[in-house]
Amino acid sequence: MAASTNQSTYERHAVLRSRGAPPTLTFINGVWSRCLQEPWINQKPHYIKQPQPGEDGWPQGLTCLHVFYDGSLWRISSDDDQSVFAVANTDAEHPNTVSRDDWLLLSASSRMLEAWPDFALACEGPNTEAKPFLLDELGVDFFLRIQLKSRKVIWFTDPISGVVFHSAAKSTSAQGGRMQPGKRYCHLCKKCISANNFQSQHILQVHRPGRTTGLTILAGPGGSDASLSWEPPSSNGGFKIVAYRVAVSADGGASWATLRDVPTHELSPSTLLPGQLCATVSLEQQH
Repeated sequence: MAASTNQSTYERHAVLRSRGAPPTLTFINGVWSRCLQEPWINQKPHYIKQPQPGEDGWPQGLTCLHVFYDGSLWRISSDDDQSVFAVANTDAEHPNTVSRDDWLLLSASSRMLEAWPDFALACEGPNTEAKPFLLDELGVDFFLRIQLKSRKVIWFTDPISGVVFHSAAKSTSAQGGRMQPGKRYCHLCKKCISANNFQSQHILQVHRPGRTTGLTILAGPGGSDASLSWEPPSSNGGFKIVAYRVAVSADGGASWATLRDVPTHELSPSTLLPGQLCATVSLEQQH
């Protein structure tokens, strides 16, 4: 996409701000701006951060930070990409929709990337009907990834029609847009959907993934253990499948044990006797 010289194309009323980095990485905290020279990298937003007056902690020689998607990871790195300070293993469409649980930050003691759930990048803005968020500010996948708290209402501009909507499922007696039921944007369908039906009907029906198939139980060499394997769903409904849930029984189905967050479509070895083993597999997580 051609670069734009107009910052308001990507940022209008909101800012992207990072918080929660450890004391050794305070320089990655603060406000980020959309990179106008290269707004997109691998079809996802590219932001930059430069030292501001009174901002301490920047390493000598570091003049600019970048947060971008490299094709497999979100990363925060130096201008030359030789120093990496944080990564997140997710295919989220925007830094604002990267879960804080996904960020790994550079540890000063081990010099390794380690989990740091206090850190996150978040979009902040007035969030009013007069000054709504752009989906370029929130992330086009915002309503699919972010679980809104009870009574939390987001005002946003539909990127297709330019109409301003709120995200609440019900209308209120308030003036303006709240007199009408809200909507939420689905980037997979590229359209706004009734907020009342977004999770319960649209996501669960239109984007329901297929089932796993080909569950196989193989006895180990000694006959005292077994391994499981299965085929991923032929359709993921538009979401990345990140884990499976496996239910295993060692007594022919009389009782079951559930294994969660199984990352691959194999489970080996099991300490259960293969002659008594049965199992089922379902999706644990989708992003």
